[in-house]
Amino acid sequence: GREVELGPSVILGANVVVDDEATLTNSTILDHTYVGRLVKIADRVVSRAQLIDFQGENIPVVDRFLLGETGLSFAGQSTRLFDVSIAALTLIGLSPLLIVIGLWSLLRTGKALVRAPQVGSRAGEPTAFDGWRFNVLQTWELDRLPELFNVLRGKLSLVGVKPLSPAEAAQVTEDWQKQRYTCPAGCTGEWYVQTQPASTLDEVLVADAYYAATHTTRDDLRLLLRTPLAWWRRRQASVKG
Repeated sequence: GREVELGPSVILGANVVVDDEATLTNSTILDHTYVGRLVKIADRVVSRAQLIDFQGENIPVVDRFLLGETGLSFAGQSTRLFDVSIAALTLIGLSPLLIVIGLWSLLRTGKALVRAPQVGSRAGEPTAFDGWRFNVLQTWELDRLPELFNVLRGKLSLVGVKPLSPAEAAQVTEDWQKQRYTCPAGCTGEWYVQTQPASTLDEVLVADAYYAATHTTRDDLRLLLRTPLAWWRRRQASVKG
């Protein structure tokens, strides 16, 4: 990461990620460990979320933004097959609701769907694409249901970083922020589960940078399963706001 300080006497294992402005001295960071932004470690052995001193005392760190596990999310054809299968089954199951919302949107606004320009990523670079949304029920976030068609089109993954608007993407200027483009944009992700509708763009980008550095197959499945509860929590926050 940016402005990281290493040394003296620092050993880094394989697949270690040290995030921006972290400081490591007299320490060994074992394989597949993520060290978070601004974290300072001295005279320790670190194994993923375990902090070990040289007397052998083991301290688990539960905040995954401080210490955690790096890894690779499931990728390639298996990911694509998984995304398409889940998106197709969800669309089939929700087809009556989609028809009702589409007709309501058409009657209220004259349009069943509206175009929503978004920015995702391809080959590590920002890529613009046109998504579609319903023109009603924004507060409930049900306007986002047509995003599942973008999953079928290959424009989105089920789990990934947040799809940004062109105005938001123009604010992604720092190197740590651009790490988000190493991952596909997704219908849900760390950005959805960990933030609120009123969260700032910086808070979303921090969640995306963390996801890009640490996501694993297991974490993607966990985020997907946590999405319904996160939707309900975000809905409650919107009502209170």
